[in-house]
Amino acid sequence: MVQGPPGLGDQASMSYTPLEYWTRKSETYRAGHLKDEDANFIEMVKTHLPESPRILDVGSGLGLTYEVTKEAGIDVTNFKMCDFIKHFIDRCEEAIGVRPDYWDGKTLPYEDDSFDMAVSWSVMLHIVEEEEVEAFIKEHMRVAQYLFIATWKEEGARQHVGVHCFQHDYEGIFERLGLEVVEARPANWRGSKEKGRFRRINYLVRKKGSEDTSEE
Repeated sequence: MVQGPPGLGDQASMSYTPLEYWTRKSETYRAGHLKDEDANFIEMVKTHLPESPRILDVGSGLGLTYEVTKEAGIDVTNFKMCDFIKHFIDRCEEAIGVRPDYWDGKTLPYEDDSFDMAVSWSVMLHIVEEEEVEAFIKEHMRVAQYLFIATWKEEGARQHVGVHCFQHDYEGIFERLGLEVVEARPANWRGSKEKGRFRRINYLVRKKGSEDTSEE
């Protein structure tokens, strides 16, 4: 359990345990994607993956990434989702008619190299310890050639951006795990770029020495 960081008003008195927090939050949660990030993701998929890509969305929530992919005209026949919150799984199935797999939050229930790309959209920023983030990324790379991460990029001195959000040294983790940063694109967050404070970033990484799976 982690106490909320200083400087966040009432949030500072809150405690954060991921399973408890997101189980409670899943009852009423309404999420949206940033247009910048949708565009970044779709361009990366079209540039680096085959025509019918095998994509795994880890921590899929309400299935927004699936919908964005489908709306872009990309074949979603081989698109899989998983989540560790049961109510999100139920709500996703109700919303889009596709039921995500259950995942225990640690080990992905898939064989090695099952996917062209794993997706972690606003998931890793909710993990408290950087060691856990490193293990999480390593597990993603076990099942996929590429990993897309949408997260915060630190700008300024504060480590936390909310009671349930944490900054991590992603590029340091990539280096330790021997991963290549294929692309790193910033994304604006509600005017944050203009305020000079917090900005989102979208990473596409892969195992060093691997090649694009896109079909020329």
